[in-house]
Amino acid sequence: MQYEHIQRLGQTDLALADSEIPALKRVIENYREFLSPESWSAFQTRVAREWAIETGQIEGLYQFDRGLTITLIEDGFTVSRIPPTSSQMSPEQVAAILNDHLTALEALFAFVKGDRPLSKSYIHELHQALLRNQKSHTVYAMATRTFFEKELVAGRYKDQPNNPTRPDGSVLHFCPPEQVEAEMDQLIQGYREHENEGLPIELQAAWLHHAFTHIHPYPDGNGRVARALATLVLIKGGLMPLVVPTTEKQSVYIPVLEEADQHDYSPLVAAIRRWQGRLVVDLSQRVEFKQRRDEAATIDELMEAIRTDLLCKDLSIPEPWKAQGRIAGLLSQAARSRLHEVTASLSKVAPNWHFRVSEDAPTDLRDQFANYGFAVQSPGPAGTLWLNTPTPCKVYFFSGVLGPKPRGLGVFAVGFEGPNNQHELLGHPFLTTFAEEEDLALARFKDWFEKLVTRGLNRWREINLM
Repeated sequence: MQYEHIQRLGQTDLALADSEIPALKRVIENYREFLSPESWSAFQTRVAREWAIETGQIEGLYQFDRGLTITLIEDGFTVSRIPPTSSQMSPEQVAAILNDHLTALEALFAFVKGDRPLSKSYIHELHQALLRNQKSHTVYAMATRTFFEKELVAGRYKDQPNNPTRPDGSVLHFCPPEQVEAEMDQLIQGYREHENEGLPIELQAAWLHHAFTHIHPYPDGNGRVARALATLVLIKGGLMPLVVPTTEKQSVYIPVLEEADQHDYSPLVAAIRRWQGRLVVDLSQRVEFKQRRDEAATIDELMEAIRTDLLCKDLSIPEPWKAQGRIAGLLSQAARSRLHEVTASLSKVAPNWHFRVSEDAPTDLRDQFANYGFAVQSPGPAGTLWLNTPTPCKVYFFSGVLGPKPRGLGVFAVGFEGPNNQHELLGHPFLTTFAEEEDLALARFKDWFEKLVTRGLNRWREINLM
């Protein structure tokens, strides 16, 4: 397959817009009302450091364990905190690259505040900033089938093809060097048209990220620039930087980009939404209420003071946040209703076996939620489809309030219990917020729930019938 020129999004692609993205933006705006400037700045610093770490780690420039990653996020990129064993590079080189990434992200925020339009020259500057301390890149020589290091000139387009070979032996064709200049013109034009037409932010970010990686204009650093460009779009739209966890590189990040190669941006949009949601959850735990210490002079003042006292002790939540509980109840009801429908269908096609639904979940999934970055408190409504067949299995859903501080966010998961009481989550959890309209949340939930219950039933079928 030869290189396919990039194409801008059309009106039919508007259907790919995600209803949760505007809700997440409203949640961020709401939380900021309760954050002091110092708390907001501290949170932004943490996110910036995580972005700086992950955007290079996902490219294999260095590898940190989770403990070291957290330390660097908390304390900054000092050389003394980077052990020599964490990378083939010296700690000084790693620290320099991390700080380059951090500086580039700070420049993105400055770019958004200014009036300068996105241009090819700015993208060159961005590439130079990200790769300032990277002097070479690894090249594969087809003739000798060996790898060697070649000098890297940051901010200069490639002069040789950089088409990688996939594990299955197929070749991924990026833009030929002689066509890069023209394709980058199309990239800039497409971005400006999408912006002028007011396309949803998540679609703009997904398209720009994929189109840039599809062109792959530089000999190295393309992924970092692509994530920086998507970040620029997101923060300009009132959202967070695009932080792609290294742990999801093979399982999520590469597959959704490959789906976009086939002109299906929905998986990439969904991934962007989930990564944004994870940062919003982190932000939620930094929201604090300022307690009044003065003595109330009137009954009305006393009621207001008591209301604030309850908020500060997490014995109450602001009125808008209560919508999440109503939404969670609606989704739980829809989930149980669907499980009863599935049970009736199974009983018809397999009358010799027994199927039933109960309003409980067989296990506490907090540890598994934690694998996705969610700290679940107060386990809530649940339901289990019991598959009493030769090898009994269970498909169940489970909900919880995200915490430990309740801030109007919740989460659902679908799990599977197979032989030997082995439990696993089926797919990514479903985040609920107080800011999404009920009908939109319900539509998203039904689609998510259907896919994961189907996945669980296929597992049961494999165990019992195949």
